[in-house]
Amino acid sequence: MSAAPLLEVEDLKTHFFLGTARPFGSGRRLLKAVDGVSFSIGAGEVLSLVGESGCGKSTVGRTLTRLETASGGTARLDGRDILPLSQSEFRPLRVGEKPRRGSCAYRRDAAAGRPRPQGDGTLSA
Repeated sequence: MSAAPLLEVEDLKTHFFLGTARPFGSGRRLLKAVDGVSFSIGAGEVLSLVGESGCGKSTVGRTLTRLETASGGTARLDGRDILPLSQSEFRPLRVGEKPRRGSCAYRRDAAAGRPRPQGDGTLSA
């Protein structure tokens, strides 16, 4: 029997409103920076989010660390949904006396070993 995931994220959404309301228009535009992301991470596992610039990778990390507000979904850390917690309730999870349970690390493409095309059609990291 496998252990329960350390972090389980289901249908995570982070949406932002852009611009100002138009007097006779349709209102502000909605940007769906993260829309329906789900994954789970077990103890000792590592997750890498890889994608094009602007696809929401950093927003997922910022939402899970409560630097952005989730628009929907759940994120359970050790079985406890962390998204509805207030900042004061979440703070001990971020900088508590216990060892941190996770962290986000951001890397540039070149530093992350993104393959580069060579003159002969092969790729090198």
